Amino acid sequence: MTRDELEGWCRDEGLELSAEAWARLDRLMSLWRRYGRALNLVGSTEPEVLYEHIREALLGVRLVERLAEGEERILWLDIGSGGGLPGLVVAAARDWEVILVEPRERRAAFLELGMGMLGGRTGRVIRGRWPLSTWSRKLLGDVESRMESSYSVLSSRAVFSADRWVLEALEGVISRGIVLCHVEIGVEEVAGKKPTGVQRGGRWSVLGFSVGSGAE
Repeated sequence: MTRDELEGWCRDEGLELSAEAWARLDRLMSLWRRYGRALNLVGSTEPEVLYEHIREALLGVRLVERLAEGEERILWLDIGSGGGLPGLVVAAARDWEVILVEPRERRAAFLELGMGMLGGRTGRVIRGRWPLSTWSRKLLGDVESRMESSYSVLSSRAVFSADRWVLEALEGVISRGIVLCHVEIGVEEVAGKKPTGVQRGGRWSVLGFSVGSGAE
Protein backbone atom coordinates (compact mmCIF):
# COMPACT_ATOMS: atom_id res chain seq x y z
CA MET A 1 0.00 0.00 0.00
CA THR A 2 1.27 3.50 -0.87
CA ARG A 3 0.67 6.74 1.00
CA ASP A 4 -1.77 7.89 -1.70
CA GLU A 5 -3.66 4.60 -1.43
CA LEU A 6 -3.86 4.95 2.35
CA GLU A 7 -5.21 8.49 2.05
CA GLY A 8 -7.78 7.29 -0.50
CA TRP A 9 -8.82 4.45 1.77
CA CYS A 10 -9.32 6.88 4.66
CA ARG A 11 -11.53 9.08 2.48
CA ASP A 12 -13.59 6.09 1.33
CA GLU A 13 -14.07 4.93 4.93
CA GLY A 14 -14.99 8.38 6.21
CA LEU A 15 -11.95 8.43 8.50
CA GLU A 16 -10.82 12.02 8.85
CA LEU A 17 -7.18 12.72 9.66
CA SER A 18 -5.87 16.24 10.13
CA ALA A 19 -2.67 17.51 8.54
CA GLU A 20 -1.09 17.31 11.98
CA ALA A 21 -2.13 13.65 12.31
CA TRP A 22 -0.54 12.82 8.95
CA ALA A 23 2.64 14.58 10.06
CA ARG A 24 2.71 12.48 13.23
CA LEU A 25 2.25 9.31 11.17
CA ASP A 26 5.16 10.40 8.98
CA ARG A 27 7.32 10.65 12.10
CA LEU A 28 6.28 7.15 13.12
CA MET A 29 7.23 5.87 9.67
CA SER A 30 10.69 7.36 10.12
CA LEU A 31 11.04 5.74 13.55
CA TRP A 32 10.03 2.31 12.33
CA ARG A 33 12.40 2.53 9.37
CA ARG A 34 15.24 3.57 11.67
CA TYR A 35 14.74 1.13 14.53
CA GLY A 36 12.47 -1.57 13.12
CA ARG A 37 15.14 -4.08 12.18
CA ALA A 38 17.47 -3.49 15.12
CA LEU A 39 14.69 -3.95 17.67
CA ASN A 40 12.70 -6.48 15.66
CA LEU A 41 9.64 -4.26 15.84
CA VAL A 42 8.02 -5.10 12.51
CA GLY A 43 8.57 -7.83 9.96
CA SER A 44 9.56 -5.41 7.21
CA THR A 45 10.43 -1.72 7.15
CA GLU A 46 9.46 -1.24 3.51
CA PRO A 47 7.03 1.71 3.20
CA GLU A 48 4.28 -0.29 1.50
CA VAL A 49 4.30 -2.81 4.36
CA LEU A 50 4.33 -0.13 7.05
CA TYR A 51 1.41 1.70 5.43
CA GLU A 52 -0.55 -1.57 5.50
CA HIS A 53 0.21 -1.88 9.24
CA ILE A 54 -1.03 1.68 9.71
CA ARG A 55 -4.24 0.87 7.86
CA GLU A 56 -4.83 -2.15 10.08
CA ALA A 57 -4.42 0.07 13.16
CA LEU A 58 -6.78 2.66 11.69
CA LEU A 59 -9.41 -0.04 11.20
CA GLY A 60 -9.70 -0.12 14.97
CA VAL A 61 -9.88 3.67 15.20
CA ARG A 62 -12.74 3.77 12.71
CA LEU A 63 -14.61 0.97 14.46
CA VAL A 64 -14.30 2.65 17.84
CA GLU A 65 -15.62 5.90 16.41
CA ARG A 66 -18.63 4.06 15.04
CA LEU A 67 -19.40 2.18 18.26
CA ALA A 68 -18.52 5.00 20.67
CA GLU A 69 -20.41 7.74 18.87
CA GLY A 70 -21.28 10.50 21.33
CA GLU A 71 -18.69 9.44 23.92
CA GLU A 72 -16.57 12.38 25.05
CA ARG A 73 -13.86 10.53 26.95
CA ILE A 74 -12.06 7.53 25.46
CA LEU A 75 -9.25 5.65 27.18
CA TRP A 76 -7.41 3.15 24.95
CA LEU A 77 -5.25 0.41 26.49
CA ASP A 78 -3.03 -1.43 24.01
CA ILE A 79 -1.77 -4.66 25.57
CA GLY A 80 1.60 -6.01 24.40
CA SER A 81 2.08 -2.91 22.27
CA GLY A 82 5.51 -4.01 21.00
CA GLY A 83 6.41 -1.74 18.10
CA GLY A 84 3.39 0.48 18.70
CA LEU A 85 0.77 -1.25 16.58
CA PRO A 86 -1.90 -0.19 16.99
CA GLY A 87 -1.16 2.00 20.04
CA LEU A 88 1.20 4.60 18.57
CA VAL A 89 -0.97 4.94 15.47
CA VAL A 90 -4.01 5.59 17.67
CA ALA A 91 -2.07 8.25 19.60
CA ALA A 92 -0.99 9.86 16.32
CA ALA A 93 -4.45 9.85 14.79
CA ARG A 94 -6.70 10.89 17.68
CA ASP A 95 -6.65 13.03 20.82
CA TRP A 96 -7.57 10.09 23.03
CA GLU A 97 -5.70 8.94 26.09
CA VAL A 98 -3.57 5.97 25.05
CA ILE A 99 -1.88 3.60 27.51
CA LEU A 100 0.76 1.35 25.94
CA VAL A 101 1.47 -1.80 27.95
CA GLU A 102 4.69 -3.63 27.11
CA PRO A 103 6.80 -5.96 29.32
CA ARG A 104 10.05 -5.88 27.30
CA GLU A 105 12.48 -3.13 28.28
CA ARG A 106 13.87 -2.24 24.85
CA ARG A 107 10.46 -2.12 23.23
CA ALA A 108 9.03 -0.10 26.10
CA ALA A 109 11.90 2.37 25.61
CA PHE A 110 11.03 2.58 21.90
CA LEU A 111 7.40 3.27 22.78
CA GLU A 112 8.49 6.07 25.11
CA LEU A 113 10.53 7.54 22.26
CA GLY A 114 7.58 7.23 19.92
CA MET A 115 5.16 8.94 22.29
CA GLY A 116 7.69 11.70 22.83
CA MET A 117 8.13 12.30 19.11
CA LEU A 118 4.38 12.51 18.58
CA GLY A 119 4.37 15.63 20.74
CA GLY A 120 1.68 16.57 23.22
CA ARG A 121 -0.17 13.25 23.16
CA THR A 122 -2.13 12.19 26.24
CA GLY A 123 -0.88 8.84 27.44
CA ARG A 124 1.95 6.84 28.86
CA VAL A 125 3.89 3.60 28.60
CA ILE A 126 3.57 0.98 31.34
CA ARG A 127 6.00 -1.90 31.65
CA GLY A 128 3.67 -4.73 32.51
CA ARG A 129 2.01 -7.78 31.04
CA TRP A 130 -1.37 -9.42 30.67
CA PRO A 131 -3.41 -10.43 32.62
CA LEU A 132 -4.19 -7.21 34.44
CA SER A 133 -4.22 -9.02 37.78
CA THR A 134 -0.43 -9.28 37.61
CA TRP A 135 0.08 -5.52 37.47
CA SER A 136 1.21 -3.89 40.70
CA ARG A 137 -0.73 -0.94 42.11
CA LYS A 138 2.36 1.20 41.65
CA LEU A 139 2.38 0.52 37.91
CA LEU A 140 -1.35 0.96 37.52
CA GLY A 141 -1.38 4.38 39.15
CA ASP A 142 -4.81 5.89 38.56
CA VAL A 143 -5.49 3.97 35.34
CA GLU A 144 -8.12 1.75 36.96
CA SER A 145 -10.17 4.69 38.21
CA ARG A 146 -10.08 6.32 34.77
CA MET A 147 -11.18 3.04 33.22
CA GLU A 148 -14.26 3.21 35.42
CA SER A 149 -15.17 6.74 34.31
CA SER A 150 -14.23 6.47 30.62
CA TYR A 151 -15.38 4.58 27.58
CA SER A 152 -12.49 2.14 27.52
CA VAL A 153 -10.94 0.30 24.58
CA LEU A 154 -8.84 -2.83 25.03
CA SER A 155 -6.70 -3.90 22.09
CA SER A 156 -4.01 -6.49 21.53
CA ARG A 157 -2.52 -7.40 18.17
CA ALA A 158 -0.72 -10.69 17.50
CA VAL A 159 0.10 -11.36 21.17
CA PHE A 160 -2.41 -14.08 22.05
CA SER A 161 -4.75 -16.35 20.14
CA ALA A 162 -7.97 -14.56 19.22
CA ASP A 163 -10.07 -16.93 21.34
CA ARG A 164 -7.94 -16.47 24.45
CA TRP A 165 -7.80 -12.70 24.08
CA VAL A 166 -11.54 -12.20 23.67
CA LEU A 167 -12.53 -14.58 26.46
CA GLU A 168 -10.08 -13.09 28.99
CA ALA A 169 -10.57 -9.45 28.00
CA LEU A 170 -14.34 -9.70 28.34
CA GLU A 171 -14.13 -11.06 31.91
CA GLY A 172 -14.88 -7.87 33.82
CA VAL A 173 -11.69 -6.04 32.89
CA ILE A 174 -13.55 -2.92 31.84
CA SER A 175 -16.98 -1.83 32.98
CA ARG A 176 -17.97 0.02 29.79
CA GLY A 177 -16.37 0.06 26.37
CA ILE A 178 -15.14 -2.31 23.70
CA VAL A 179 -12.67 -5.13 23.24
CA LEU A 180 -10.99 -5.18 19.83
CA CYS A 181 -9.70 -8.31 18.13
CA HIS A 182 -7.59 -8.37 14.94
CA VAL A 183 -8.43 -11.35 12.73
CA GLU A 184 -7.95 -12.46 9.15
CA ILE A 185 -10.56 -11.26 6.71
CA GLY A 186 -13.58 -13.55 6.64
CA VAL A 187 -13.60 -14.39 10.36
CA GLU A 188 -17.02 -13.37 11.66
CA GLU A 189 -16.92 -14.57 15.30
CA VAL A 190 -14.36 -15.47 17.96
CA ALA A 191 -14.69 -18.02 20.77
CA GLY A 192 -18.30 -18.54 19.74
CA LYS A 193 -19.09 -14.85 20.26
CA LYS A 194 -20.43 -12.54 17.57
CA PRO A 195 -19.02 -8.99 17.57
CA THR A 196 -21.05 -5.83 17.98
CA GLY A 197 -19.25 -4.32 15.00
CA VAL A 198 -16.77 -5.22 12.27
CA GLN A 199 -14.35 -3.06 10.29
CA ARG A 200 -12.90 -4.83 7.27
CA GLY A 201 -9.63 -4.03 5.56
CA GLY A 202 -7.55 -5.76 2.92
CA ARG A 203 -6.21 -8.89 4.59
CA TRP A 204 -7.37 -8.10 8.12
CA SER A 205 -10.56 -7.20 9.92
CA VAL A 206 -11.07 -5.75 13.38
CA LEU A 207 -13.96 -7.11 15.43
CA GLY A 208 -15.41 -5.12 18.31
CA PHE A 209 -17.09 -6.74 21.32
CA SER A 210 -19.06 -4.30 23.47
CA VAL A 211 -18.96 -4.31 27.27
CA GLY A 212 -21.37 -2.61 29.64
CA SER A 213 -24.32 -0.46 28.67
CA GLY A 214 -25.72 -1.51 25.31
CA ALA A 215 -23.74 -4.76 25.22
CA GLU A 216 -25.51 -7.94 24.31
